[in-house]
Amino acid sequence: KLAERMVETMLDIWEKNHGKSSRLTAARNAAITFTRSEYLLTELKKLYREATPDFDEIENLTGNILNEGCTLDKAVPLMDRFIALQPGAFLKHRGTVHPGMVESVNGNALELKVIFDIRDKQLNAEDIMNVIVLANDHFSSMLMYKPELLREVANADPVEFVILALKATRNKRCTYKDLKGYYIELNGEKAWSNWWKKA
Repeated sequence: KLAERMVETMLDIWEKNHGKSSRLTAARNAAITFTRSEYLLTELKKLYREATPDFDEIENLTGNILNEGCTLDKAVPLMDRFIALQPGAFLKHRGTVHPGMVESVNGNALELKVIFDIRDKQLNAEDIMNVIVLANDHFSSMLMYKPELLREVANADPVEFVILALKATRNKRCTYKDLKGYYIELNGEKAWSNWWKKA
């Protein structure tokens, strides 16, 4: 009882000093120490739901991951991983050449349906904890799965397009030939000369 009151007081103080949106961060940090706190379990469910109201599977995820008997230090990282891997998110999975994109989330089965190039793969909770979450603007992934979005970036902001292409390489260097190839793949060869002048 005393520990539960202490956790609640700590979260209240943190929220008062750092704002309402920071309460989830504080609760997630507290889960590392108070791994069996009933108060924290209830609070985390509420806070995750409030933080991601547009995520269709949030009710199922909080119900199945943050359940009675779970240890919060294990449950919270899995919740965070599912939230980072909502439909449209990019990831890298061991044993695959291409990055993948999340197609759907099943909060009941705790699975992701992911497309890798042209094939689908189901990832379970263990797989999900071992993938690498890629940035929303990961160039190779956008080129493969969201070319229309990358095309918009190229046409609206040539410099940003070049920056994204550079960030995608290990040494932050991109050859003229590669850059031209990326652009032509999206917009065709005729548009290249005028676009390159702008860039």
